Amino acid sequence: MSSTTFDRQLKIASGVANENPRLYYEIQSLNAWRGEALGALKRAVEELTRCIDEGDEIGFVAMMERGRGYLSARGQAGR
Repeated sequence: MSSTTFDRQLKIASGVANENPRLYYEIQSLNAWRGEALGALKRAVEELTRCIDEGDEIGFVAMMERGRGYLSARGQAGR
């Protein structure tokens, strides 16, 4: 039993996992901004972990809302 959101994410992750791993490595290793991108990912995972471990619902919700705002702005910029 899983949620619709999980099922959608699993479908996307499965598609990525079935692509060429060497190509993904090359893309990441040649990315001049990889340090910044991976650092941001690490900080986000650490913040998410902290919110859950400490029962910080307000922080968790704020993080989700920041993500929603970022994705919304990116979506509108592409129109």
